[in-house]
Amino acid sequence: MRKQLGVILLVTLFLLSVPTFVSASPLTIHEEPIYSQSVKEGDESLSRIIKGKDIDLSFLAENNTVLNEVQYLEKWNKHNPDYEVSNVKIVGDNEGSESNSVSPSVVIGPDGRTKVSNINVTPYKQTVYLESIYLNTFNELVIYRCSGSFFKDNLAQGKVLTSAHCIYTREMDENFVQGYVLGMAIYRGMKDGVYDDVSYASSVKIPSEYINTGQIATDIGAVTMQDDLSIGLGTLDLENASSRTVKIGGYPADKPNYNQYIMSGSANLSNGVLSYTIDTYGGQSGAPVLDNNTNKVIGVHSAGSTINQKNYGTALDPLKILFLKQ
Repeated sequence: MRKQLGVILLVTLFLLSVPTFVSASPLTIHEEPIYSQSVKEGDESLSRIIKGKDIDLSFLAENNTVLNEVQYLEKWNKHNPDYEVSNVKIVGDNEGSESNSVSPSVVIGPDGRTKVSNINVTPYKQTVYLESIYLNTFNELVIYRCSGSFFKDNLAQGKVLTSAHCIYTREMDENFVQGYVLGMAIYRGMKDGVYDDVSYASSVKIPSEYINTGQIATDIGAVTMQDDLSIGLGTLDLENASSRTVKIGGYPADKPNYNQYIMSGSANLSNGVLSYTIDTYGGQSGAPVLDNNTNKVIGVHSAGSTINQKNYGTALDPLKILFLKQ
């Protein structure tokens, strides 16, 4: 069965390499369905079926508590006996590596991030914790931690804004992961490892320009949720970026117990990228770059440079906002 799973994975990676293009804006949409509709009977969700596979992720919603690697492995194999894996890895992020000086984790000098005490107010209640789920060539589940935020598209549907690299891995990384996520879990109200609700990606959208170049300027993505978790909480407004004072939060992997942290500072705009010395770490990729006063989203945190001692975000502009909202 594991050999069969390996063959299925290779075929899946090949199929995911064939893009679906929709020419609706200067940024070319590359969109992939992740899950089919949930199979439901009455109010009970029996399973969530990933495109082309009978894989059940309902165990993620069992206890409203985030799972560690041992628990994840046990529950995955119990719920998916035909797709057993040998190991589970939960890692901070999948952007870059220290070998090329690009990393999601640059804490510059003393750590200036502070824990968010009240996540039930804007913009923290619209900030979400994400788990991007991949299956690698060694029959392991690799789960990358990311952050995101709720925004509203042109049809008034709530979606999740995050980094493209939280959705798609351009090149085979150190965990032997490449291509689109197998699935994504979106956790609302995560604090101290306990969350209010969870939903799953039904489709993901990133610019084809990111797939082709991997540049920070196009490192954005939108996630459509099976169940719109933004209902009752509201969404954050998107705004064109400029050089200004900002704040960046999200769920850093170097801090304990899955909590939001925040820090403010100056951001400078150049060539579609925001640069700042605000501290970040793996897991904060995809977090909104927020105007410090209005809480409007002007960018998405992407990566950092250990050489330059700066962190970087994808700056929003009219074309990127159009891409996200359509």
